[in-house]
Amino acid sequence: MELSGMLVWAAVLVSLIALIIFLVKGFKGWGAWMTVLFVVLFIEGWCYLFFAATVNKERLATQKQHDSLVKKVRELEQQKNVLLYGEAFDPKPDLQKYVPLSNELGRVLIERGRAWRGARVAQVTPRALTFELPAQTANSQPAAPGGLTPAEGAPVPAAAGGETLKPTDVIYLFSEKEDFTPRAYIGEFKVETVAGSNVTAIPTTILTQRQIQAISSSPTWAVYDLLPIDSHLAFAKPGSEPSAEEIFGTMDSDAISRLLEIPLELSTRDMNSMSIAEANRAKILNAYLQDGTRAREGTPLESIIYEVEFLKDYELKVDSNITNNAETGGFFNPEGQAVDSRIKREEGQTFVFKANEKDVFKIYGPAAKKLEMEGVVKLGAAIFVRPLNDYNIGLKSTKRLTLAAIDEFTVIEREVKVAERSQAITQEELIKAEDTQRRLEADQAQYKLELDRVTSETVRVEQELQAKRQEAEKLYKELVGFYNARVQKIDVPAAK
Repeated sequence: MELSGMLVWAAVLVSLIALIIFLVKGFKGWGAWMTVLFVVLFIEGWCYLFFAATVNKERLATQKQHDSLVKKVRELEQQKNVLLYGEAFDPKPDLQKYVPLSNELGRVLIERGRAWRGARVAQVTPRALTFELPAQTANSQPAAPGGLTPAEGAPVPAAAGGETLKPTDVIYLFSEKEDFTPRAYIGEFKVETVAGSNVTAIPTTILTQRQIQAISSSPTWAVYDLLPIDSHLAFAKPGSEPSAEEIFGTMDSDAISRLLEIPLELSTRDMNSMSIAEANRAKILNAYLQDGTRAREGTPLESIIYEVEFLKDYELKVDSNITNNAETGGFFNPEGQAVDSRIKREEGQTFVFKANEKDVFKIYGPAAKKLEMEGVVKLGAAIFVRPLNDYNIGLKSTKRLTLAAIDEFTVIEREVKVAERSQAITQEELIKAEDTQRRLEADQAQYKLELDRVTSETVRVEQELQAKRQEAEKLYKELVGFYNARVQKIDVPAAK
């Protein structure tokens, strides 16, 4: 029994004893009616006491329930704050809670700009494209739970049609898969006219054949007013935590393979057994899968960051003397120093790394090697970090190189045709030369035959001439002898 109940019963007992005493003491001097009224008064007091006790019991039960609910509400409020913000005094807060994730999502969505998924293709001509925007942008942030206001800076979804795009806006189009994820880059376009949700855009540069095929192959497009920003964390598995072995978390291999449309089995095959095209695709896939893991042998120094331990104090200037904003000058200057006032240090432009600090610092590979040679740091684990893609520059550069390759291919194709024509003419001349050669060879054979005959005839004639000459000489000698004999016989007397 509770204390209030015990007090009620004690009051009843005391009043009963008082009633008996009063009746005994005053019965002789009271009348009957006075005695009855006195008893009735005590009975009414007891009834009131019981009613008051019942009310007090209900009040105590209600008060206990109220205290229990208040305690539960406080626990739930604390639990809600932990779920929303994490532990208040945790030195290493959990950034996977709702508000940090919501703020991060808001930052990512702002950096990505507005995007529309599932824009319906209405008309395609060689000069312009017409499409219909969906009802709202794809970067709408989910409503905050429990009546909370959205995180500060979170983008507000824009309505469709003329309120979201206006003429002269520059947009970027991607063909889409069945699940409305981008498949291929179509190109950069300038908005020409806007009529409600129907938008007509013209290309800012000449479209390649591949872009034209991408336009025709997809019934829906993804529309961006800013090109996406590459990120290391974007390809990590949801909920995965960074670790010493995986500084960006565990990479989602299935999602990466699906998004890049590169078979996952290429990452495990021997490079020597692949074709050049397969080896290039495997190299791209492995760069995403190994992002943030221990660097393998042969990794370029420019793709490595080192965990370092400082052996002596080292002062580094981290803020520039020039103050600018991100819209006009970017966040950092070419030396990597901050120029945006929002990210500059309040303590000063320099930061001092203390020797033998317990914190693990990660430094870009070439810079870490330089500091090691100067004796400032001791190198630790080497971590492979995938170079991030600047799509704004990369896609334009790729298109420029593609167009240049197409031009070169056209020139080469023309030169090949000229070479083929020259080869055909050369072949004809060769055939003519071969025919002339055959004729010359026939003439040479005939000439040789005739030469042999002339030579043999010459030899024969010379032989005959020699014989005739010898015969003439013989006849000449005989004639001389005969002459001499005749002259001597007439003119010269005979010897006595």
